[in-house]
Amino acid sequence: MSNIKNLAVIKTSRVNNDWLVLQDDANNQTYRIKASNFVAGLAPSTTPNYGNDANYSNRLLLLKGNGSDGQSTFTDNSNYNRTITTQGSPIITVSQSRFDGSSIYFDGASSLSMPSASELSFGNSDFTIQAWVQPLSVTGTRVILDRYSASTAWSWFLALNGNKLRFVVRADSTSNWTDIIGSVSLPLLQWSYIGVRVTVDTVIHPTNKSLVLWINGVRDGSATHTISLNNSLPLTVGRAQSTANNYFYGYIDDLRFSNRAEDLSIIPGRGFPISA
Repeated sequence: MSNIKNLAVIKTSRVNNDWLVLQDDANNQTYRIKASNFVAGLAPSTTPNYGNDANYSNRLLLLKGNGSDGQSTFTDNSNYNRTITTQGSPIITVSQSRFDGSSIYFDGASSLSMPSASELSFGNSDFTIQAWVQPLSVTGTRVILDRYSASTAWSWFLALNGNKLRFVVRADSTSNWTDIIGSVSLPLLQWSYIGVRVTVDTVIHPTNKSLVLWINGVRDGSATHTISLNNSLPLTVGRAQSTANNYFYGYIDDLRFSNRAEDLSIIPGRGFPISA
């Protein structure tokens, strides 16, 4: 086809049954392409190519933030397809996105919640939380993902403490808890890839669970704990269950919660897969 030359361009109206004809004189070949197929081949794909996830069964929650502008219903793209209840007015917005043209907007007075389930009761096993966030305010505590309820059933939450990432695990109202606040400042009006990995990490401690914060592929604080976490609580995105406050204000895209240790040093170049 490299020898095709003398191409004439004729500007006219097209119907789908027209043909585009290419003549390769060097090989005495004629190529005929139906006009409708040619135009369809030029059109960009509207279906994102996420690839496959070999650990898809370990995804306990996957919020892609995909949908139409202003949409107030949300989908859990994990295999569990959790029922999501809204509080306030969270919406899908196309004004900001890290992937796929949309994200979830939290206005500082809204949240999403999902009831507890048996698969969320994974004892003291490894887990990872990861997400893209773009905060619009970094004053006070702004909760991203929460499974923490004061007095009756403590557990954990991931939040912004000012413009720093914070992760808390707690077993009771005494001193049996761990609170990590990172040192990297998250910028306003920019996307940051954040997460926490909870696992046995022999580099930090040979037996205890290590809690490691990550921002944009770099470690941002760590600690160890031996707490047995409460796993009977619901999941809440964008608000603290313990105070019914501490709302997140900004955008969240591709939030994933998994019952395995993920490598957070690798910054995703595309959205998380939604199938095995």
